[in-house]
Amino acid sequence: MAKKYLIDIKDETTITLAADTYEYDLPTSMLYLHKVTTEDKVDSGIFYERDEIDPRDWSIIKAESPKLKLRYGNYSITAGKDLRLEGQGAQPAVSADTDIIYLPPDWLVQKSITFLPQNKIQSGGLDATYRNALVLSAREPRTWPNPKAQSIVE
Repeated sequence: MAKKYLIDIKDETTITLAADTYEYDLPTSMLYLHKVTTEDKVDSGIFYERDEIDPRDWSIIKAESPKLKLRYGNYSITAGKDLRLEGQGAQPAVSADTDIIYLPPDWLVQKSITFLPQNKIQSGGLDATYRNALVLSAREPRTWPNPKAQSIVE
């Protein structure tokens, strides 16, 4: 389920531009990348739409550790500025009661009903609720990558 349901990720802390450096490690949490924006001013934390890098001026190097490659000559680097990466990734593994689950809550409730013990369902008169939950949870929620997205991982 984790790789089927994509969650939106906006990362503004992973990449800080360095002089004469055109390749940067991508966060491991991202599976798809569709938008890269340059910070307006160093340490401002402000990212304007006008500062989006043309998708033709960046690409993804798929390797053991995927990298963002900025096109030399087409993109001017200002050292110290951060890049905002917008893409999609998978729901992190849930291991504690305090972990956030990004799946749609209505689907999650229906799915959890299907795991109730049969004796509880019958003794509680929940047969109709159980059948309804089976139908509603049969189709797993799924989101698709942004149409402009480039795959980071094979």
